[in-house]
Amino acid sequence: MWPRFNLDDFRIIGHYLGYLVMFMGLAMAIPLVIAVVQGQPVIATNYMVGMGLALLVGFLLCMLKVGNANLKRKQAVSITALAWIVCSVITAVPLYMSGHFNSFFDVMFEMMSGLTTSGISVCRDIEHMSMADNIWRFIMHFIGGQGIIISALSIVTFARGGSRTNLYDSEGRHDHVMPEIRQSAVFIFRLSMVIVIIGTIAMAIVLMTKGFTPGAAFAHGACMTIASYDTAGFSLTSQGLCYYHSWALDFIFMILMLIGATSLALIGNILNGRVKEFFRNFEVRTFAIWMVALMISFVVFMCLGSYLNGTDTLLRKGVFTVVSAATSTGSMVYTSSQIVYLMTNSAEAVLVVAMAIGGMSESMAGGIKVLRVGIIFKEVVLRIKQVLSPDNARMVATYDSNGKKIITQSTASAALVVTMLYVATMITGALIFMACGLDPLSAIFDSVSASGNNGLIIGVPSVPGRVMPLAMEITMFIQMWL
Repeated sequence: MWPRFNLDDFRIIGHYLGYLVMFMGLAMAIPLVIAVVQGQPVIATNYMVGMGLALLVGFLLCMLKVGNANLKRKQAVSITALAWIVCSVITAVPLYMSGHFNSFFDVMFEMMSGLTTSGISVCRDIEHMSMADNIWRFIMHFIGGQGIIISALSIVTFARGGSRTNLYDSEGRHDHVMPEIRQSAVFIFRLSMVIVIIGTIAMAIVLMTKGFTPGAAFAHGACMTIASYDTAGFSLTSQGLCYYHSWALDFIFMILMLIGATSLALIGNILNGRVKEFFRNFEVRTFAIWMVALMISFVVFMCLGSYLNGTDTLLRKGVFTVVSAATSTGSMVYTSSQIVYLMTNSAEAVLVVAMAIGGMSESMAGGIKVLRVGIIFKEVVLRIKQVLSPDNARMVATYDSNGKKIITQSTASAALVVTMLYVATMITGALIFMACGLDPLSAIFDSVSASGNNGLIIGVPSVPGRVMPLAMEITMFIQMWL
């Protein structure tokens, strides 16, 4: 039975959305300060207008609340679902005023891509975008990587008790890292800040050895760290990581991608001294086996081709690309032309499968998630064993995730339903992309990338000088949001 909403539901939903809108408005203070420091009054004005509008709209929405009732589950889910759209609209205002986009919907697309850590960009000229505007794009990655709700809960208190729990759970986080919800949110945010600081310093050191000034090195290092840890795909240049030509940067980037694709609950266990639980975890083992299988398959299929099969290409770029696809980061060390024209179809298919599955649950990564696929596989094996066993045999499938758990029918059904919804979204997108003129493999590749919040794109958006068809842009916007 579908949930029904009354006027009070809409008022409560609007009230909490108001807090999130104001939170986004306050976040605009960062690019505003950067613009002022760099002496860019026009850019600073853009963010003053955006901040004022966000605070005004947010304040008006907050006035809608009636009573002191706790959030119901249907209200929390609605707030979370609408937050991505509402926030992509309100955060688009200063970027639209910059003049780097063809339309307001293009800016909404950019912000949705940033908040969902997809990293698919429709910016006309990234190289000439101001640092404040570029930083704003990466702030979207950082806020969206942790989750809009998590980021807001960690900084401001706008929900209590059961309301806070329902909001936390509605963003797909069910393993509470700390005993209390707000403690979990603060832990996630602080952990991310520490990783970003360490990664920024490491990358800045490498960039300074490459001739970057300290200021540019730290700016590029911070943006790349956010992109890698939050498994996102934005870049400060149209060439992506190809611009830097540094194996050291690629290595640091790859380590951060793997950390970002690891369950935050498991990272919490390690930091709390429960290291054995990490290595016993079913998803960790499954992800490790899955990554090895992907890398071996990719290298074998690349070797069957006539190009891109040198040792350096396979060990550096090949492994990086597989990790980027499997963690749903989407950063590229191959150009789109190399993937389309020089990579074998079988190698591309490996990347498609890697993007579809994605990383671990409770992580920054997108995709179906390794845990769901592992549960479905275990359930299928159990069913086969039951068919082959005597009628009186009783068997159950278990997995280790913060303790041994039994795969119940509801658990398996939930994993299967979500997987089917992902597949349906990917297939629908691919059919629309083919109708827009893409060849079948490129259509499937790009549809899976958008649905899994990946960012590896080889179709129309990646071709310089070509505009994405509106039908394709709308479809990708919906896929990233879903």
